[in-house]
Amino acid sequence: MNREVFARHPRREDAETLAKDVYDAVHATLDDEDGADDGGAVQGLARERVRRACAAFVSVGLLEHEDAKRGDDAMSVNSGIDITAILMSHEVSLVEFLDGLPEFLNASARSLAVRVKSGSSTVAEIERVLRVREIRSAFAFNKVIAKKFYDFLALHFDVESAIGKATARLGWSLYLCAKCESLPVFPDLYSCFHLLIAVEAFLLTNVPQRALRTTLKNMVSMTAKDEETKLPDPLRSLSAASKTKLETVVKMADAVVKIVCDTFPGAQQDKTKHRDDVAPSDLCVEGVFGSDFGDATTDAMSARYRAIAGKAFGRLL
Repeated sequence: MNREVFARHPRREDAETLAKDVYDAVHATLDDEDGADDGGAVQGLARERVRRACAAFVSVGLLEHEDAKRGDDAMSVNSGIDITAILMSHEVSLVEFLDGLPEFLNASARSLAVRVKSGSSTVAEIERVLRVREIRSAFAFNKVIAKKFYDFLALHFDVESAIGKATARLGWSLYLCAKCESLPVFPDLYSCFHLLIAVEAFLLTNVPQRALRTTLKNMVSMTAKDEETKLPDPLRSLSAASKTKLETVVKMADAVVKIVCDTFPGAQQDKTKHRDDVAPSDLCVEGVFGSDFGDATTDAMSARYRAIAGKAFGRLL
């Protein structure tokens, strides 16, 4: 067991002991069922890393659940450990972890039945306590959103350039921040998609022209025009193209602008100051995309996400 992962846990000894106990129980159960290991040394080592990661996750989650039942919310929320830390510590990907978790929980059910009392299935109760279903859904939704965001970037920006990469990093960090601050911990895909459209519109409205593949006036995706200036309106255009509700996207856009203005001290919402290829919009923000736009700018948004993600997700990050 990688004990370093529990270094900052308030109940470190309890977490280490529970993780070892559940791991040993699972190891004995699965070894008895499988017999000799014929998967090879590499597969065997990978399987052991997954099992140890599962043991750490289960122990932390169950201790948090016990703390919460006693009313000790401070202890459970500030455990100092999350899924990301567990996976990195054990060198396991989230896909490997989620693939191995069902077998692990089934094998550990008997040893955990005393700690997790259920009127029906012990495994089902463990999954409820650990919020496994929500984690799987969030992972699936993130894959969908990430793919759509990548396709958007590839269509509108030079993603291989330095400024294109900075735009991608800023946009994704902004999406994650807005998701944490404006949506439930486990939002539905509908809400995530509307938020993504708002972030994409913000980027098209504000990122320097040199980052774009072509001016917005030449983009076939920019179908909506401002009635007065006849310039492209990214928010309405993307909303129409994706068949989303404009009023919902507008609300998401307000949240996006607020986060940007809160993150960058010099940022100011000013629709009168816009590029010559984009319509005046409440999405127009000055003081972010200057001539020095790059990693330093994106780092500020990434830092904001790291600061708020732990509070929003706790051990579920």
